Amino acid sequence: ACALAQDQTGYLLADAAFSSKLVPSASLGECRTLARLGKIPVLLPSRLLFAADPVEWSWDVTSDAVAAWIAWLTGAPQLVILTDVDGVYRGGATDDPAALIEQIAAQDLVLLGHTSIDACAVEFMAKKSLPGVVINARHPARLADWLEGRRVR
Repeated sequence: ACALAQDQTGYLLADAAFSSKLVPSASLGECRTLARLGKIPVLLPSRLLFAADPVEWSWDVTSDAVAAWIAWLTGAPQLVILTDVDGVYRGGATDDPAALIEQIAAQDLVLLGHTSIDACAVEFMAKKSLPGVVINARHPARLADWLEGRRVR
């Protein structure tokens, strides 16, 4: 059910009302083809997930874990998690800027338990040595800065 819900989110994101460049895609091959054509593929992950069965089927597994698996599968140099907070906080204190952890290894993040990144994703990142960054999507300029190689908080 979670994988199908992620497909539905993908269809919403790829709605022509937002952009004519965003196109839903059901496979990695289709994503590559669309990118070559100057389009922005929005991966609908359910078919890939059902075929490979890479993660535990549990409500503890969110799009974070799916994104981590896809990043690893495609050889991405880094995982970007867009969320509604500025990053990972000590003790979950998302309203305390002093609790923001500027940088942490995935292996150390595992020890924190519940954070803004789902535990399955964190464990997968640690196991595969996949670096990641958390960006607050409420501030789109931060994603643009990151994409252009500038440091974001």
